[in-house]
Amino acid sequence: MSLIIRLLLGLTFILSGVFKLLSMDGFELFVFKAISLNWMLTTLLVRLLVALEIAIGLFYIAGIALKRTNLIALILISGFSIWLMFQWLSGNSENCHCFGDLFQMDAAESLIKNAIILLLIFLLFRLKGLEIISVPPRFVKLAVGLILLISLLTPFIYSPPDF
Repeated sequence: MSLIIRLLLGLTFILSGVFKLLSMDGFELFVFKAISLNWMLTTLLVRLLVALEIAIGLFYIAGIALKRTNLIALILISGFSIWLMFQWLSGNSENCHCFGDLFQMDAAESLIKNAIILLLIFLLFRLKGLEIISVPPRFVKLAVGLILLISLLTPFIYSPPDF
């Protein structure tokens, strides 16, 4: 059961990051309008966010550092949910860009999606046998390094910042 939940969560986070990456210009503009940071900082922030989502997904699938991955995913989805709640309460019906421009979701729909993700994360916290690692133990450190490197470089290589 934990393996199925891990794979579902992993694929969800990877797809979310990849779909944002495929529509990076729209996502950058959305974040720029929503947060009021300067453009350079916004472009870096959105790429780091995409990298984080891809890394979380890869860690779930690889079965590495799952307690830490669960905690980071919980914090990330909770933060997104709080922000979406403010959007929903203010009447904003714009696409939240949770899955880039590919799947249009408003704040209410995304809150439902996040509630399901949070439920799955809480289930993983409760299930035994969580640490079923898909990577041989002697390669865990190498896998962690590769996951972090691939996750961090992908958004910057695929969609380099304008500056």
